[in-house]
Amino acid sequence: MRDGFIFSLLTLLCACSSASEEPSGPCKRASGNYNITYTQLTGDCGRISDVIVSVETGDTSTCTVRKSDWSPDMCHNDMDFTCGDSKDPALTADTVGSCDWNKDATSAACTISFVARKNGTIECRSTYRLDYRKL
Repeated sequence: MRDGFIFSLLTLLCACSSASEEPSGPCKRASGNYNITYTQLTGDCGRISDVIVSVETGDTSTCTVRKSDWSPDMCHNDMDFTCGDSKDPALTADTVGSCDWNKDATSAACTISFVARKNGTIECRSTYRLDYRKL
């Protein structure tokens, strides 16, 4: 239960953190496909396998985005959102974190705190480092 749910929620980071405004520089807007490597820093949610995601096609329909703020230069973003699992409405996750992108948007390093709940009871909580590499 945990691995598939965590995987589906964390891949939404791309969609929840993608910018809609035009960059004012020096960093370009992230677009295209990325390989994401997850490294658990603390907690008990467990290992997550690498995934390939498209920044443009992430589905945020089961998410409530409280914050998705980009720096004026488009090199940093902060996010705070809660997502549900479309297959099991009892599952939710709160995610808070930030990403730093390189100037040509070919890579980013993110740190996120993640709390998964089932029927409101905490299932696990972890902090992850996410490394994005453009394909």
